[in-house]
Amino acid sequence: MTSLIRAVSTASDAALSPAITGLLLYVLTKGPESLRQPFVRGLSTPDNVNKAITTLKWLLGLGLVKHVNRFLSDWALNNWELKRQKWNWKEEIVLITGGSGGIGSLIAKGLALKGLQVVVVDVIPMPEGLQGWANISFQQCDITSIEALKEMAEVVRSSVGEPTILINNAGVFDAHSILDTNPDYLRKVFDVNVLSNWYLIQQFLPGMIKKNKGHVLTMASLSSYLGVAGFADYSATKAGVLALHEALTSELRLVYGAPQVKTSIFHPSYVKSPMSKPWEKALKDKGLTLLDASHVANAVVKHVMSGRSGHFIIPAGASSMSSWRGYPVWLQEFLRGKVGFGSSSLKMKDLT
Repeated sequence: MTSLIRAVSTASDAALSPAITGLLLYVLTKGPESLRQPFVRGLSTPDNVNKAITTLKWLLGLGLVKHVNRFLSDWALNNWELKRQKWNWKEEIVLITGGSGGIGSLIAKGLALKGLQVVVVDVIPMPEGLQGWANISFQQCDITSIEALKEMAEVVRSSVGEPTILINNAGVFDAHSILDTNPDYLRKVFDVNVLSNWYLIQQFLPGMIKKNKGHVLTMASLSSYLGVAGFADYSATKAGVLALHEALTSELRLVYGAPQVKTSIFHPSYVKSPMSKPWEKALKDKGLTLLDASHVANAVVKHVMSGRSGHFIIPAGASSMSSWRGYPVWLQEFLRGKVGFGSSSLKMKDLT
């Protein structure tokens, strides 16, 4: 299904590209005969030529609307300012949770290569690939504990400095039905995926507000937009961090008067990782393609270095999923059936 979405998206991007449609329209209407005639012959009749010109005009118009809409969205996310804030990257301090593995470790390494000071926070030790770097430090911390988070925050401030970029990346994931969800695991998934984000923002946002400079980046998921069978708890947490991100963005402008503090959120599709390993076959059987962690990490690093706020869906071809809740109910249910897990994929308890 992911491959189909990508194919449709690629075709749509080409059809709505003003560069492509504008060039074709120019060739058919005002282009030199040497370029125009092959198209005219291919279209066979004058009527077909006129239809092609009309279609290209519509596509050009829609493409321009799409690009203007994208520009306005980026402008709005950055508080209607076009001027980029200056960042001294060698003095910026990034704190990233879940930085010892998967996407997190790749983001940490990528930002360290850019010269930023990186603080990796994780409950598991930092991998060898991140050890020995002058600009990477490590704090082992259980982010589900408020007291542990407070203690870690004080250590970071005293030993490294006040973080200017917070990346809430840590997350846990498993597939199971609602009735099979263990209460302890349910608490854990909300503690890690949602509440830790909240507590970390409470710890480090005041320093950003004081300077009216900083960046809070949230790692969400396409599950933010669609609750499906087998992922009820995970989907609920990702919908939760999306709501937190949106409210934070508004509060920075309306409550704290700190519009220069940037906020960004990423919604990747399924990513190859140790967490997703047990479900890879089931996902592939549904036609879902798993992303490489490096693909997501590179996008995050590139965006951080832009110094802008943003809202991203990865792959870009799946961006239509953000509007699924506006689809007719029958279509939503059909799509949930395509991406959710059934009893054959889940380990079910005997409830009889």
